[in-house]
Amino acid sequence: MIRKLKPDDRDTYQYLKLESFKYKDNHPFQDDIFDRSFVWEEDGQLVGFCKWCPSGWLTKYAEVGCLMVNPAYRGRGIAKALVAVAVEGALK
Repeated sequence: MIRKLKPDDRDTYQYLKLESFKYKDNHPFQDDIFDRSFVWEEDGQLVGFCKWCPSGWLTKYAEVGCLMVNPAYRGRGIAKALVAVAVEGALK
């Protein structure tokens, strides 16, 4: 199920980052991340994440700022679905 990132997703986001990239960070979520970030959730656990960002050079463009999927869930089209939702959100 795809949904927007919520403030209380912090711990599960860190676990997903650790599983996907082998590291986590201690930075708090930026205030505007919740309007630009989408997660794939299965059985109450985040298994995918995608965030879009406004382009730093041209204001009418956007880019995918982060995309990650837990390795155990790869190959199922989760990243493709998350990118499609992020693009739709950026176009709005």
